[in-house]
Amino acid sequence: MDLNRPIILHETLGFGPNFVDLDRGLTNTTLVKEVIRKKINLENISEEMRVLYVALTRAKEKLIITGQVKDMEKSLKKWTELSAGEHVKILEGKVEKAGGYLDWIMSVLLKHKNFCAQRTDGKIYSLGDDVCVKLEIRSKKGILKDLSLNDAKPGGLFTLDTIKDETSAFEISQRLSHEYAFLDDTRKGSKISVTELKRLAQHMETEDIGDTLIKEETMERPAFLMKRTGLSAAEKGTAFHKVMQYIDFGRAGLDEIIMQLDGLVRDELIRKEEADAVDPMKVKKLLESDLGQRMAKADLENRLKREVKFLMNMEESEVMVIGVIDCYFEEDGKLILIDYKTDYVMSDDYTDVLVTRYREQLNYYKGALESITGLVTGEIYIYSVPNTREIQIF
Repeated sequence: MDLNRPIILHETLGFGPNFVDLDRGLTNTTLVKEVIRKKINLENISEEMRVLYVALTRAKEKLIITGQVKDMEKSLKKWTELSAGEHVKILEGKVEKAGGYLDWIMSVLLKHKNFCAQRTDGKIYSLGDDVCVKLEIRSKKGILKDLSLNDAKPGGLFTLDTIKDETSAFEISQRLSHEYAFLDDTRKGSKISVTELKRLAQHMETEDIGDTLIKEETMERPAFLMKRTGLSAAEKGTAFHKVMQYIDFGRAGLDEIIMQLDGLVRDELIRKEEADAVDPMKVKKLLESDLGQRMAKADLENRLKREVKFLMNMEESEVMVIGVIDCYFEEDGKLILIDYKTDYVMSDDYTDVLVTRYREQLNYYKGALESITGLVTGEIYIYSVPNTREIQIF
């Protein structure tokens, strides 16, 4: 993220704008922006340190680190300043001043009690015999000399003899001109969600049912925006799905449902704003419907399964399909599949719209479920929450 932009954002601290004086034509930073800038910078440094730690702890036998500086004397002075002080750790402010991984590593080495800051004839800085680290400082001229490249051009450039071995030249040419046989597969995702498959299929259809009919899901917003403006339509849909994951189907009274919502908040299974976004009456109508009664009976007999995640291969493809089935139960040896939809459809024929939009998605669910259980699917339902109506696909 560019921290010098007029407005910078942070997921928990919010946004930090510049102060703009339109009358005087002046722009300046603000305290809020500087706090956010500081926070983001520290988080970036923390991530870079994590990456460095991973790199330094993966060697099996020996770890070799190389670094390059333009002026060794100036760099040594900088590292000494960074490591100065009696603190065991490098102070946070000094960590921020470092220019990269090499500055961090060298400033830490300089704090070691056995580190000797005197350069020897061999240009080696030693940490002592009891430390398995050797720090060797080499100049460009010294490296070229060791490689016996005395004819090196100014600036460290040198030439190599042309390849005279025709066999080697042919092999190199073949490798450089090689084309991967499965190039198309590299452009495919190794995993794709059922929702993504559904959207791809819709995009390819010649008949467009229209963005004006169904409101699409959006990315989850930062917490500070939720507190001020409430949940979006997509977030309310997620909240309803969470409630249906934990609700007791046998307690269908309105007061009982409200008590259950309070209990889910108390047990930290959902947030208070999510509970407030779920209409208890709509939950009640679902539980009291014919489908809800069948679900309650299945739940009582331990035949009801909720939020079932699956992963399967598509036919004749290496692509993995992932998805989550809202709810299903077994009845008379067959599977009954239910998918909750919270889309607000602005159309009188909302039933046809929902069936058209989600038929392909539910077919993937059907195939996955039958593959998992070994049973056939008897019925598939979409339950439209806004319309409090069950829609049978087949």
